[in-house]
Amino acid sequence: MVPEFELVRGNERLQCDWLFWMKIVDLASAFGWKPRSIDPKRQSSLKMFHKTVGVEVADEDAQSLAMAIRQCLSMLEANRRPTRRQIARLLMLADKNDIEGNSIRVRRDELDRIANFCHGGGFRINLHTPERLRTEN
Repeated sequence: MVPEFELVRGNERLQCDWLFWMKIVDLASAFGWKPRSIDPKRQSSLKMFHKTVGVEVADEDAQSLAMAIRQCLSMLEANRRPTRRQIARLLMLADKNDIEGNSIRVRRDELDRIANFCHGGGFRINLHTPERLRTEN
């Protein structure tokens, strides 16, 4: 079972597969995202498995993450050629059924979902597992 992250801001919650989150962070980095407060990929993944508190992502980092994801989508919609690094990160997001010839199908709905959440500002990343759910009930 793959653990999930829960992105939390006030009453808003968004669940995201841990592996998908890692890929999103890599993709955003390839499109220019440089977090200033923390590295939500490395720090969060290490802290999540050892702490129950979660990791805070600052407003600026969350909003710039959203901008990097949207820049990726905009580039693809405009049919502009990504760099090799960007192509490699897009391939990491793709399933084998998403690749046909020289084309990669991008799952825009998932990218939009995370970009929209991040656009709202800072949030906390919690590890979300069935074990945690059982102890919270």
